[in-house]
Amino acid sequence: MSLRNTGITKLPKKLGKLRYLETLDIRQTKVRAFPKKSIFLPKLKHLLAGVKTAGCRSLDGIQEEESLHTIQMPKHIGSMAELQVLSHVAVSGHGDELIDIGNLLQLRKLGLVLDGSQKSTFRHLFHAIGKLSRCLQSLSICIISNNEDSDTATEIEERLLMPPRYLRHLQVSGMVNGFTDMVKDLRELTKITIHKTFLTAGDIKIIGRITRLSYLRFRQESFTESTLTFSKGGFQNLKYLVIDCLDVISINFDEEATPRLEKIIWYSTGTQCLTGIEQLPSLKELHLTGNFDSESVQQAITSNINNPILKTN
Repeated sequence: MSLRNTGITKLPKKLGKLRYLETLDIRQTKVRAFPKKSIFLPKLKHLLAGVKTAGCRSLDGIQEEESLHTIQMPKHIGSMAELQVLSHVAVSGHGDELIDIGNLLQLRKLGLVLDGSQKSTFRHLFHAIGKLSRCLQSLSICIISNNEDSDTATEIEERLLMPPRYLRHLQVSGMVNGFTDMVKDLRELTKITIHKTFLTAGDIKIIGRITRLSYLRFRQESFTESTLTFSKGGFQNLKYLVIDCLDVISINFDEEATPRLEKIIWYSTGTQCLTGIEQLPSLKELHLTGNFDSESVQQAITSNINNPILKTN
């Protein structure tokens, strides 16, 4: 059943009678709750939900916040044992529903919206992820705060005791001081997207040791410093780099860094400084949006043995 991109605001009360329903797609709708909190769909394999409003960038460089609204996770979700995809659903206050998530041993993709003001939520979250270590392949965590007086980014004191060994895709928003502890042992990660993580240069070096990482995207407030440096020996399998973080005004590639990097996309509204691209042996495309020294960039591209294509806005 796909109700995606429709104007519905509520699900029918008799939804629970669809005993053989395998897929329920309510993305881009205004549905925020199931008709019954304890609804049970025994054959459900894919629950797809969430409305994401993309932030837009104004001419003066101010980035408007994006938002993610979605349906509340039903109680007793752990009894829907055939679930393979659960994305994105909201977790209430203390996150007690997450205890049941650990029972979904066929779950491949999990997307959650969490209340960052409750520490118990992360204890339940990391415990559930540990129980899914043999099946989980994709994880998206969006941390928000319902407290208007607190920062939207949340410091995570809990630790992931058992890493999901087969996790390949990770998307995180709003996690501070816990991200690198979470990813450093994830050996199968190939794709990372981060937002509001406030990473340091030391954190970047830790991420650079993830041997299979091929795609990395920095979104707003993902990095604390103005210069992003890729050091020698790091990011050995990185192929795609996307930077959409206005705080970064300078990117530097040391010699023998990112030897397989093929494509760089850098969105900016300010002045950009890009050095070291002449020594990237696999570079094929460079996309720049912003103000940069076109002469020096063109010179570096000409010096690159791979003769990459430059695209600009």
